[in-house]
Formats: sequence, C-alpha cells, structure tokens
Amino acid sequence: MIEILSRLPAKSLMRFKCVSKLWCCLIRSRYFSNLYLMVSSSQPRPLGLYMSLYMSLDLVRHCMCD
Repeated sequence: MIEILSRLPAKSLMRFKCVSKLWCCLIRSRYFSNLYLMVSSSQPRPLGLYMSLYMSLDLVRHCMCD
C-alpha cells in the first residue's frame, strides 16, 4: 500500500489523509516523506506539488495519531 501511495500525486495524497487516522499518520510520517521524495526524484513531477505536500505535512503536525 505504501508503494502505491508513494506514486500518487500530492493532491490525491492530501485527499486520502481523510480516509482514516492510519492513512493520515502514514502520509504524514517522515518515512513516507522520504520515500515520496525518492520516488518523485525518479519520476519527474512538478515541484509545486511536492512543496504543497511538504507544507501541508508541516501544517497538520497537530493531528493525533493513535
């Protein structure tokens, strides 16, 4: 599942954070962010979308992940 999510556009990832707390925490995790960067560096994507993902991750740090 992580591999699939890491290949999606950032806009879709931001929507999928609302699916469940687990998905929200996964998408917000440092592991996933690093994986997303590695995948995106091998597949050309607009930088603006990654920046949007990165900024959104910083803004939602208050989300509880139990």
